[in-house]
Amino acid sequence: MEGQTSHFKTRLHNRVVGHRWPRPEFHYTGPLVGEGGSNQWLCVVNINDMEYGRAYGPSRQVASEAAATIAYNALIQQGH
Repeated sequence: MEGQTSHFKTRLHNRVVGHRWPRPEFHYTGPLVGEGGSNQWLCVVNINDMEYGRAYGPSRQVASEAAATIAYNALIQQGH
């Protein structure tokens, strides 16, 4: 996904707002020391106080896009 921007944060926000739900909340932890000593960020996406996505990445932006992708796909699978 490096070099590409998928904009799943925007897609997720638009889908959630379209259902008139509260905006997604992005919570960050990091930087954490990952495998090989590299820094990793953890991002957790909550919607309506429920966790919908969790992902690690080398930056906050990468972690948040990955977590938003997981959350977006979870909403689609649940029919939202």
